Amino acid sequence: MVRKVCDSVTIPVAVKTTKRFTNLANVLRRFQSAGAAGVVLFAHDLHWDVAIDQLQWTTQWELTPVDSVGATVSGIVQARAAGLNLSIAASGGVRTADDAIKVMIAGAEVAMITSEIYRAGPTAILRMVQGIERYLETAGYPTLARFRQARPAPILRSHRGMRDDYLVSLTRSTKYRDPTPVHPVFTGDRYGHRD
Repeated sequence: MVRKVCDSVTIPVAVKTTKRFTNLANVLRRFQSAGAAGVVLFAHDLHWDVAIDQLQWTTQWELTPVDSVGATVSGIVQARAAGLNLSIAASGGVRTADDAIKVMIAGAEVAMITSEIYRAGPTAILRMVQGIERYLETAGYPTLARFRQARPAPILRSHRGMRDDYLVSLTRSTKYRDPTPVHPVFTGDRYGHRD
């Protein structure tokens, strides 16, 4: 399909893909050899559910979850580490200027922020641009292009090395990030005294 589209048009083609590939670098390499000039990492999945009273499945579009930029960063690093010559657009979890800077350091040329615009309105764009400008000035980069040139080359360790990193993070840390914390529920009287 990618080859057919690329052969049919004269403009550059970017392929939007999902997170559900076991070997993302291989799939992206195949897109590149089929003629794609870029990729969008990642397409947002529909929210699937089942209406049990009607005995049927349903779908619903939902905004990208808050604090979910990590999966996008991971895909970008994998794509860059594969040595592919593709432009990368980050799609998924970019809500702040810091998120945009993270995906650019990882290797994206652009950041897509649709969910944040739905949440905060068009001013989200201005806040993000201003935050990026402040970062560039503070970090000493005269232009965004100079910043992108200075970003580090992605180097993925061997499978064993990454496994060792994983084990170290499990065994040597006393702090863990809980993406869905459950807050304790306390009851009490109207003066705040707990039962």
